[in-house]
Amino acid sequence: MCVTVDHPPQPPRHDLEATTNEALKKRTKEDGNVIQLLPIGDQLLRFLVIMVVSWVLSFAAMSANAKWTVETYIPWSFWMLHYLLMFGIVGGGWPFAAPLGNFGKPCWGGHGRLLLGLAMTTLTIGLAAALSAFFTSVYPRYPLFPGGAWFGICLFYVTLWWVLNIQTMPKPFIPSHPFPPVNIAIHSLICIGIALGLFQLVNFEGPASVNASNPKGPFAASTFFGLLVSIIVWVQNLASILGFQGQTPVHKLPHPLQHVAVTFLAIGLGVAVYLGLMALGVDSMMYADAIGASQISGSLFHGVAFDFWPYHKLRQPLRGIYSLALSQIVFPFFWVWLCRSMLQPIYDVMIEGNPLYGELFTIHTMLPWYSLHVVAPFLLIHQSFFMRWPFAPPGPPLGPMDVGVEVIVTNSTADPGLLEDADVPRESLLELNSTGPTNSSFKSALEIPPEAPS
Repeated sequence: MCVTVDHPPQPPRHDLEATTNEALKKRTKEDGNVIQLLPIGDQLLRFLVIMVVSWVLSFAAMSANAKWTVETYIPWSFWMLHYLLMFGIVGGGWPFAAPLGNFGKPCWGGHGRLLLGLAMTTLTIGLAAALSAFFTSVYPRYPLFPGGAWFGICLFYVTLWWVLNIQTMPKPFIPSHPFPPVNIAIHSLICIGIALGLFQLVNFEGPASVNASNPKGPFAASTFFGLLVSIIVWVQNLASILGFQGQTPVHKLPHPLQHVAVTFLAIGLGVAVYLGLMALGVDSMMYADAIGASQISGSLFHGVAFDFWPYHKLRQPLRGIYSLALSQIVFPFFWVWLCRSMLQPIYDVMIEGNPLYGELFTIHTMLPWYSLHVVAPFLLIHQSFFMRWPFAPPGPPLGPMDVGVEVIVTNSTADPGLLEDADVPRESLLELNSTGPTNSSFKSALEIPPEAPS
């Protein structure tokens, strides 16, 4: 079903009633809500544009300076991913992006999203660069390559686990602070501290073993990397906003047992899958680069870029089962095949002036670099900071018991939240489905202050 809504140009609305309609009053906890989504054509167009821009920039970066791209940007981008999640979910877009940014006056219409998105992106990149420089120059003085890359995967895992599995539970492990910057600082420090401890388990092999950043832990670097990637796959599948959207038996346990249970379930499933593949003769880094990275990408792209299409009309857990089959089995085969062809020119440029890279990396190494270090940041920045500009801004996320309906707003300057003339139930942006994640940290990322910019 696709509903077309034509709005004449109009000034921004200042009342919260503009984000609701009478159908909202008829909602029930059991039935969930009907959530407006971008039409699949717009979703696909947006993703293809992001893919093309990511490819062009990757090719240009490798052509200009492959050494900087491989040994500086790739390890550093883990910090960017960390702060994208911190600002986008934990901080609700503070201080410049909607909904909690722009000092309480977010831009939901077609005006201001571009400039506010640029400001938010600049802040995130600057903070990521500052923290990365502190870690490499002050303490603990890990060089970005190779130590920074392995610390980066630790930080990536811990951030995803903490934000998607722990703090977005119906009851967060640590109550969120009402002031967004304090909330961001607390949770960022927690993730960095845990990641530092986890990094001590690594033991680099070969020439890198004499590197000053080698912790000389119990796990070979390749084994450690593959294990973490496999666990990350299940962290996302069990997340409150991806995969099964928190609708598993362990999520029903009382607080805080649910946090412990989902943590060990993700670790157990990740370890089991990894050991099974190793028993079949799959190389650890080959798994991490090709299969695992494609599965992580598939879960992220399916939930963020496509709003669980074509399963947006199904409720959990059926939606999660079908989504698991699509993003974890079907998509990786397609994505590996596509990336092997699409990224070959970038790989050739990389090894042309750096023959050593041809011995260290394969074409499959390009897949996670492109998918998770270029496409994923662009997608998250466009979604959270630019509010999908120039497309319709995102509304509330599709909760586990919600169903989605594609809505076309033919006037791009109108606020797509104003659907009084359409027979489409619209959830208040101040609320979340009570059957889904409702903690203050995740809820804060959706709240709209009562005033909009004039």
